[in-house]
Amino acid sequence: MRRLLIRLPNWLGDAFMARPLLHALRAGFPDAETWVIGPSFASLFDAERLWHRRLPVEALARRDPGLLRGGRFDAALVLPPSFSSAWTMRPFPIARRVGFAGELRSWLLTDPVPRPPRGEEHLSEEYLRLGARLGAPSPPPSPALRPSEEDATLARARTKRLGIEGEPIAVLGPGAAYGPAKRWSLERWIELGRRLGARGHAVLVAGAPADRPLALAIASAVGPGARTIAGETSLGEQLALCTMARVTISNDSGLAHLAAASGAPTVVIFGSTSSAWTAPLGTRIAVVQRASTRSRSSRSSAPTSGSRREGSGGVRGPRPGRAPTPAGGGRARGAGTRSAVAGAARAGGNGGRARGPARSRAVGVDRRRGRERRRRSAALRDARLARARSLSGDGPRARARGAVERAPAADVVEPPRSGPRRSRRRGPLPGTAARPRSRTSRPVVRR
Repeated sequence: MRRLLIRLPNWLGDAFMARPLLHALRAGFPDAETWVIGPSFASLFDAERLWHRRLPVEALARRDPGLLRGGRFDAALVLPPSFSSAWTMRPFPIARRVGFAGELRSWLLTDPVPRPPRGEEHLSEEYLRLGARLGAPSPPPSPALRPSEEDATLARARTKRLGIEGEPIAVLGPGAAYGPAKRWSLERWIELGRRLGARGHAVLVAGAPADRPLALAIASAVGPGARTIAGETSLGEQLALCTMARVTISNDSGLAHLAAASGAPTVVIFGSTSSAWTAPLGTRIAVVQRASTRSRSSRSSAPTSGSRREGSGGVRGPRPGRAPTPAGGGRARGAGTRSAVAGAARAGGNGGRARGPARSRAVGVDRRRGRERRRRSAALRDARLARARSLSGDGPRARARGAVERAPAADVVEPPRSGPRRSRRRGPLPGTAARPRSRTSRPVVRR
């Protein structure tokens, strides 16, 4: 392969889960000229030298001349599953277009790859399916992502400015996209922060700028040992801070994937989404999840979860890009950090408590949801059938029209007609079938 184009995912966590594929492509096609198109956070991976040139997503909309020059691309991998991501690649000279089937976009791809049911495979394995279509080999474990020297210097300067240089650091990530459906409750984050502070940790509440109000509320409730850095750091500096921390505890968010990729001890708290599908990749990961029935409001504010769930608590097994966890490797440095998470969950109630395997309970939840979907589909089908019957002659409206049409002939006056069409009373034209009257040809009844 001479030239390869890759459309990166739009979400930070998905981009981290695409790292095994990127390493596999680099190992399988070392001489290929690789171009990637993706959001600005893809600069985190520039130091890994997985591509030769990176363009912003806006290059597709403006049809960047660089994509049109230099000859034809031998293949393009479209990692986002949306219709628009395949459509915007259409104008460029590409021999093979490989991506996920569905979303009415299969005709835009030369190699549409079917996706398994959500949760049957980890998302990184689904991406590797696309690479296998081009002949990419199975990847080795992805190396830990290291911050640049500039970002490491900024992180050290920040700890010195906050007065926590040399202290054990615990990073908390209470934010997540899609609102409360993926977020641990505020009270439990506060309780967790207090317990970590009591054990001598300097607590840094991190997140995106949109998470700053939540981070300020947690830091102020925890006390003087907590600081807020949400919205103040770049992704590179946040990566360096996670590398320095004793532990990072986060909801299912981009921060969790960032910390896990650095090789630092990371605890990820899952809510409504499937940890079997989107758990972060790393060597020191602990996933905590409790299978529970989601409310109607949470279903409307969170993506659909997978058909399978992992048991809550414990360290997940190795996945692509994740080396087997050594003895004690999944535990955070600092003896009781994971027990602090469990204790905070107990203090806040049953929700979020780290329990034993919950697979049977999760299967029951999925079955109930399936029954609810089937009932809704049946109700919608019945409504459509009733509508069709009312228009075709088997409903109340049709019966009312029939009563009018069955009035005595003396009281009925046929409206004037044009052309050779005859009244249904006298039968159809020779060689034609009878046609029902339309609304405009309804007989007029004298009162």
